[in-house]
Amino acid sequence: MEIPAKSNSATTVGILYCGEMGSTFGKLLRKGGLRVITTCQGRSRATEERARSAGIEILPRLDDVVAQSHFVFSIVLPSAAVDVARQYIGCHRMRPQDSIFVEANAIGLQTLEQIERLMAEQNIPLVDAAIHGVTRLQDLGVLYISGPKAESVEAFFRGLLRVNCLGAQIGSASRMKLLMLVISNGLNALFLEAGALAERADMLESFLESCQQLYPGVTTIIERMLPTYPRHAARRAGDIREIEQLAHTLDLRVGMTHEAGELIQLIASLPWDQKELRSPVDIRRIIQSVARACPPENRSDTFSEV
Repeated sequence: MEIPAKSNSATTVGILYCGEMGSTFGKLLRKGGLRVITTCQGRSRATEERARSAGIEILPRLDDVVAQSHFVFSIVLPSAAVDVARQYIGCHRMRPQDSIFVEANAIGLQTLEQIERLMAEQNIPLVDAAIHGVTRLQDLGVLYISGPKAESVEAFFRGLLRVNCLGAQIGSASRMKLLMLVISNGLNALFLEAGALAERADMLESFLESCQQLYPGVTTIIERMLPTYPRHAARRAGDIREIEQLAHTLDLRVGMTHEAGELIQLIASLPWDQKELRSPVDIRRIIQSVARACPPENRSDTFSEV
């Protein structure tokens, strides 16, 4: 996607903070000609290095970011989302008029409701957001947004990346992210399970070749996503728990999603090399590791005919 420069060069976007996702998102905004700022106060050296490499301007304090930002995106670990929201609230009186706090973390709906209450108590405009497709954000990424001020975010960020505005209800964007995670996690888990079967049957190479020939689109997705699972499996297992909680509130059983979560939890429990896995050879390593670790089948029956 070609990114045009924004005409409103006076608009500033703050990012809290420049971890892997925050720096990737900030770099995309910088390519669009926006001023993007952050602070590394109390953050690690790695965070500072990511911000600098992404071309993001580093300010001394959180107060400075809040005072100069028209949009502030919270992009941190789910466990830190409420703390960051409270920190923002602590200096919100310095913010420009009509500035918007964008909650863009992969948090559960209960945590989102807590943040919504905190913002409402101070009359701070809140937009619920979910960033999907971080590994290829520019050409495949989507920014899902919802909330009373979502249209303001959509109007500004459309053209920088794909934006899907899901209406005025806080929570719709987070729910959409969970629905998309059902597909991505389920697809990778199904591929892993088939691959483990192929490995146990001594047919892994033939299986991978057949997938490439018959399902090239699926193979492309797997090659992009599966190498990230050893590093992010624990977080993805948490996503599955959030999906199941959503299903519970909607009185729906999600059996395949639950089984995918069990397999992803197994991946999280395995000892992995800390290096990032990317190549098809690494995909073979992942499949082989899962095949070795999978417990034996212990059910006494199989699928019965109706």
